[in-house]
Amino acid sequence: MRIFSTLSFVLMSIMFSNAQITYTNASFLQAGDVLEISTAFDTLMVVSAPSATATAWDFSTLTSTSFVADTIEPASSGSSYALFPTSDVLGNLIGGFGTAYTDVTTTTMTHVGGGFEFGPVSLIAPFSDPYIVQNAPITYPASNSDNFALQLSEHIDSIPMLRQLIDSMGLPVSPDSIRFSFTGSATQNVDAFGTCQMPDSLYNVIRQKSTIHTDIKIEVYTVIFGTFGTWADVTTLILGGLPVPISPQDTTVYYDYLADGRKQPIVRQRMNNTETQVTSIEFKGQNSPTAVLDIASETALGWKTYPNPAQEQLNITFENDQVLDQQLEVVDLLGRNWYNQTIRDQQFQINVKSWPQGQYVGVVKDKNSQIIMTKRIQVTR
Repeated sequence: MRIFSTLSFVLMSIMFSNAQITYTNASFLQAGDVLEISTAFDTLMVVSAPSATATAWDFSTLTSTSFVADTIEPASSGSSYALFPTSDVLGNLIGGFGTAYTDVTTTTMTHVGGGFEFGPVSLIAPFSDPYIVQNAPITYPASNSDNFALQLSEHIDSIPMLRQLIDSMGLPVSPDSIRFSFTGSATQNVDAFGTCQMPDSLYNVIRQKSTIHTDIKIEVYTVIFGTFGTWADVTTLILGGLPVPISPQDTTVYYDYLADGRKQPIVRQRMNNTETQVTSIEFKGQNSPTAVLDIASETALGWKTYPNPAQEQLNITFENDQVLDQQLEVVDLLGRNWYNQTIRDQQFQINVKSWPQGQYVGVVKDKNSQIIMTKRIQVTR
């Protein structure tokens, strides 16, 4: 009996080590899906080496430092939906900022258009080379590469505060228009598979490494003689003049642990540009006894924020008066509190002019300090 048990264990181990875990199109996003994203920081965490045999990852001790429930919005809710009538959902542009109109099919999720929507002002264009965000089905050792290109142009006076920024640079001429170009490449490699232990359950996963290279180019158009004009590269001047300087070339590397039938990675490990350190970890759900989300309440209360991204004023609208006398807090991704007030009206404004550019999370809590709903907020300059 012992010999049989040992032999069975060895055979099962061999079979499992060669098992092909598949990630299928069942995991693609749809409008109305709610992604539960917890963020953790662990500077001691390392990424295990690629493996052709089953690997066991244990993330059961991850502790959430922040939590957000990100509701996937339909593309029809975007102000530029008429330009992309076949798109299905709204996503984030490369780098996490801006709006991306995304097509969802049985085999791919693709950014077909995008840019920046500032309330009534839209700086939106189609991708001249669409960006394939995800393919399916995939299994070990799948590999995929894709190039993307997006160009946005607009009259300078159409973008709030841009004329003041351009004039502050001391250029010898006053330009008429501005053009943003985003080009780059994305490579995805499934480099390992196995099991992933989370606080709630054990998942069969494949690990996909994504490397995204992005080049940003900013040009201004100036009329020199009559109707003759020329484009001049001002990338370094513009990006260097921002409150938070941005590099014109950037590389983003992260590892996703993908489980079949799940519409978000079980875990995402973000790396620094040299791939020597995990800078942050995002994982499904939450490992915090105080964070409770009532998704049904979020739907019933109907919470809208606009413009989002916001520059100076953020408008808040609740469609149901049940939210009155509840508490609204806005925190950044480091957990610092930027707004904390009791909700007295269904419509009001928050002044965000002095807030640093970046991502924030709005949190509505009941009288027992339980979280009713959350919403991601972006502040830009």
